[in-house]
Amino acid sequence: MTMRDREFKSAMYESLARVGKAISSGRRIELLDLLSQGPRTVESLASEVDQTISNTSQHLQVLRRVNLVQTKRNGTYITYALADDQIADLIRSLRLMGMTHLAEMRVTMERFLGDRTRLDSIDGLELLRLMQAGSITLVDVRPSAEYRAGHLAGAISAPLCDIKARMAELPRDQDIAAYCRGPFCVMAIDAVEILVRNGFRAFHVTEGIADFRALNLAIETEGAPA
Repeated sequence: MTMRDREFKSAMYESLARVGKAISSGRRIELLDLLSQGPRTVESLASEVDQTISNTSQHLQVLRRVNLVQTKRNGTYITYALADDQIADLIRSLRLMGMTHLAEMRVTMERFLGDRTRLDSIDGLELLRLMQAGSITLVDVRPSAEYRAGHLAGAISAPLCDIKARMAELPRDQDIAAYCRGPFCVMAIDAVEILVRNGFRAFHVTEGIADFRALNLAIETEGAPA
């Protein structure tokens, strides 16, 4: 290998290391995961990750310096979004790797969720099969802004905070499947517990939008296919 070849390889891997350094924070990984649901303001993100606006903004600036996120100003508000869907794929791959190779993550899920994870559940491919058969009603229990930013085709928006009020709209002669942001999100589990207590046959979907995209399932944005 020539010196020039060595310099080239070193430069490329050092650039990749900048990305690794940028995501070497649980908060920043969580911010990217939230942004995979759709664009958000700093204020909204800060509230979601239980951090001050100043701290959240600093984390976002780190991510912006390596072009993982981009911004758009709307009046006095700045909205952040992922630079592209490859970033969502990166966070999804990181999550899958962690769940496969880090026993501590599985222990943590068992510790905090316990029996709740044993509620009836289905994955994306099984969900698709049931939807194609017309044998299940799909409910998106994320906040309505995230639903508008991108949802699984055929899903009904019923945010967790409104699920009790929306139950009259759901069929009682058909199974209900609820999904939210993915396996680290408990909104779908909460929704299924409420539905089951009220006499519905309900499942929670173990995956979220990033997983649906990876499975090439149809995603709609603002009612238009994406």
